[in-house]
Amino acid sequence: MAVGILLTGSLVTNHPQLANQFIMAAWLTVPEKDLRPEKKEVFLMFEGYLNDPEATKNTIDKDGWLHTGDIGYVDDDDEIFIVDRLKEIIKYKGFQVPPAELEALLITHPEIKDAAVVSMKDELAGEVPVAFIIRTEDSEISEDEIKQFVAKEVVFYKRINKVFFTDSIPKNPSGKILRKDLRARLAAGIPSGDNTQSKN
Repeated sequence: MAVGILLTGSLVTNHPQLANQFIMAAWLTVPEKDLRPEKKEVFLMFEGYLNDPEATKNTIDKDGWLHTGDIGYVDDDDEIFIVDRLKEIIKYKGFQVPPAELEALLITHPEIKDAAVVSMKDELAGEVPVAFIIRTEDSEISEDEIKQFVAKEVVFYKRINKVFFTDSIPKNPSGKILRKDLRARLAAGIPSGDNTQSKN
């Protein structure tokens, strides 16, 4: 069994919001201040796995950094906020689109009960964001209305390409959206039986 450890100093562990909490220690570095508040992958300095140099070699890069696969940003107080997973990022013509960002925007609409955003293959763009939407009771909000709502708030490459109305969004017991299941629905042509459909 491989065991890993992260080490750091008191500047991290003395943060007031971490008082009386057990945390795994980690180094924090912001190599380019001018990137904030851009969202990028979070790296950790990782010493390695105990008695397993091969696993260590396969885990960290040549500079000793562990690529977490988490997308986050650093705010003005030098605090890191995780917003999404790298593998979930939608790549539209070279631009990165975090699904969670669009989901957070969508559920602010009074006629949207829940939302999930995933990638859909596209010949021109590579991938485009599409949304699965659960409307509130008695709502008749249309696909075009949802697209316009999002388009007013985001840059062009984050706009929703298609909307599918559904009765349910698959989630695990902790409430995490099972995007893989939604992408499987897309690959299968949006199976019937869940009242899943695209409406204009």
